[in-house]
Amino acid sequence: MHPLHVFFIELNHQFCRAVGGQDQQLFASLHTIARLYIAGDEYTAARSQYLSLDEAISLCGISDYEAGELIDYGAIRFHHKVNEQGFLSTEHLHTLQAACKQRRDYDLDLFTIVISVAYLETISALEKELQQCKAVHSAESSLTILLS
Repeated sequence: MHPLHVFFIELNHQFCRAVGGQDQQLFASLHTIARLYIAGDEYTAARSQYLSLDEAISLCGISDYEAGELIDYGAIRFHHKVNEQGFLSTEHLHTLQAACKQRRDYDLDLFTIVISVAYLETISALEKELQQCKAVHSAESSLTILLS
């Protein structure tokens, strides 16, 4: 079960304890909200696009040799392969482009891309987690106001 479903079920149970009974309409509304939110996340993930390694090399302004080194270091990770051609997600490509830009701007060595990619992906993951927490907190606040 998705964590949001669990959250909304628990929220409904707390509401029921507060008002002394079960509100089926509220539970159905919360369940629908959770399903729509989860479906939105899945839709966003499904419409992600992928680019070939050759396109990524061109967009990042690196050589084939440098790309091979970055693959060995783990800075370039393929989402999937088709006929031995690797494809990167656009999200990963944006991170890689930012790291390559930093390298060019500050005249850094190739290995700094590996470090930059790791940090940029960590930051991106934390930003997404923060957005989810804000959304949950906003939902909790809205429900608290409704129950007041």
